[in-house]
This record gives sequence, structure tokens and C-alpha cells, in this order.
Amino acid sequence: MKTINLETDAVQFHDYFSVLKSEQKSVLIWQLDNITNKRIIFHSFVASVDEDSEYTYTATATDVDVDDYLTFTGTSVPSWLSFNESTGLLFGTPTNDDVGNHDVILTVNDGMVDVTQEFTITVANVNDAPEFLLILNQVVDEGSELSLPVSASDIEGDDITLFISMHDLSSLPSFIDNGNGTGEFIWTPEIVIHGNYSVVF
Repeated sequence: MKTINLETDAVQFHDYFSVLKSEQKSVLIWQLDNITNKRIIFHSFVASVDEDSEYTYTATATDVDVDDYLTFTGTSVPSWLSFNESTGLLFGTPTNDDVGNHDVILTVNDGMVDVTQEFTITVANVNDAPEFLLILNQVVDEGSELSLPVSASDIEGDDITLFISMHDLSSLPSFIDNGNGTGEFIWTPEIVIHGNYSVVF
């Protein structure tokens, strides 16, 4: 219960009410039980996620007015995230381009008052493996040299070292790493050699 004595021309209470002085001084008693004054409480959020991993957070809130129906809105959501206003589910999978901090604003409304939940999601960098430019199957004649360019790139710009990690060739091939993500595989099969062979870089 809150007691307000009408001794001034106007009494401001919680920015919601203005009570004007009456000719006969009196005491006005306000019953606050049903006043909606941002008494909606958001629950804890999920603050971080690794790149290439799915992020999920279901927004939930509690209203002291248990009969109020709460509606959620994704007021400000990063492009890699989606917000389901029916379920309150915030979800998405960030890529390497999304590494860093992203501000989010969700809003819940009880029919009278908007309450926002503002937080930051940190997308942590995870090392991405380099990717090779597609190498097709090769055909070479016995006794002829096969010269095959090899190239790879790294999305994060890391230095790349190229080498032959495994092969089942009958004679030792050579490989030149240019140090810039490109290289050259060189092999000359012997005259008596024929069949299929595999090479792994």
C-alpha cells in the first residue's frame, strides 16, 4: 500500500499517475497490486558460440501478473541469426565472417509495457582447415613426365605448407612448395609401370 497526501498541486507517482489537489484535503490510498511497472523479468541468455557451431537461446520471461500474455519480438538481431516470435527461439550458425561481438535486442510485451533484453553474443574464432583447389584424376604415359600444379587457400589467411603426405607410386615423385599456397607435383613413371596410383597432399 502507498499513501499520498494531497498537499501540493500535483503529485507524480511512478510516472503513471498525476493526482490533482482537491478543495477538501484528504488522503488518497493507492492499491499497487495491479500496477504494471516493468515487472517483467527476462531469464538468462546464452552469451557465446564458436563459429560453425549452432547457437540457440529460447527467450523466456516472468510477469508478476500471472494472467498476462507475453509476446516476444526480435527488435535487433544479427543477420546470421533468426528469431521465432511464436516460440521465443533465437537460433543460427555463424561463419568465419561473423567472428566477433554481435548486439542483440529482444522485446517482451504484456499488453501494456515493453521490456527489452539487450545482450552481446561473442562468436569465437575456430581454426578452419585449408582447402585445395579441385584436382582431377590424371593420365600419363609410361616414361613421360607428369607435371601437376597444386594450390590451396586458407579462409583466415594463415600460411600454408604443401607436401605429399602419402602415395603408392612405384618411384619417388618430387614436389615443389612455392610457399604461397601453390606447388608442383612432378613424376615420371617407369617404362614398365602401368595401372592406377593414388597421391595424397
